Amino acid sequence: MCARHSLLFLLFLPPITVAAQAPSEQVPLYDGYVTAVSPESIAVNGATLRFTPQSLLSVNGGHSFTSIQGTPEAFLGEPAKVFGKLEKKFDAVVVTRLDFIMPSSAQVSGFGVIDLVPPEVSAAGNTLHLIRADGRLLTITPKSSLRFTAPLATGTPLHTNLWIRYHGTRNPDGSIIVTDAEITANSVGSSEAKLLKKNNYDPAAVDPDAHQSAPSKFFRGLDYKQIPPWDDVAMQARVDRIGQRVVPAYQRQLPESDPAKIQFRFEVIDRKHANDALTLPSG
Repeated sequence: MCARHSLLFLLFLPPITVAAQAPSEQVPLYDGYVTAVSPESIAVNGATLRFTPQSLLSVNGGHSFTSIQGTPEAFLGEPAKVFGKLEKKFDAVVVTRLDFIMPSSAQVSGFGVIDLVPPEVSAAGNTLHLIRADGRLLTITPKSSLRFTAPLATGTPLHTNLWIRYHGTRNPDGSIIVTDAEITANSVGSSEAKLLKKNNYDPAAVDPDAHQSAPSKFFRGLDYKQIPPWDDVAMQARVDRIGQRVVPAYQRQLPESDPAKIQFRFEVIDRKHANDALTLPSG
């Protein structure tokens, strides 16, 4: 009886009206980075932006807004916040406000492998050396202080497949003027070579009937060498074709005898409940 009275009481409660709250203009639709730039459009976090005469541009969330005429200038990797509405008809975001986030400090540091050396350019009578590393375009000037670690000699021409640890100043366009840097050869030591050899294997060569027992998983952890490949030739070819496109060009150009060359493989494995890519140090 108590349960029935409680139910009747709930049924006769007066209706409660909940007002729908409109999306706040203070909450960006996308908060990320510029991922594509062209004369016709730009994209943030992969979403193409569409501008109207009412679209506004601001910097660092300030209250000074500029009406956007055409496509605003932007560079890849530039932090940005997008306010607007996703319009499925145009497969784009209709922008009400675009907020570029300028870096708080012009001083930057980083570490990475040189993966591209564009042709030299001349500016104001000085030859500038352009390289790309750590996902950034770095400019080496005559004032840049470079240190080379053995076996590299001082003055070694900069080329791909070298490590660079750099400090510099960021330009408005996102490029970096290097003030000082340390250049190191991308050599593979004996311990690293043993680790690569130990982890190197071809998933396609695993027995399709391979299976790791539950006790083995519990005591040893996941043994990826017992995960067979997915039995779909067309899918395997497609995944490998896509993967090979993103292998750095300098890696593809390294001779097979170079220890720094990574033999990249991209294969689909037959593992249930997998929700991420399994990456191995061998490539």
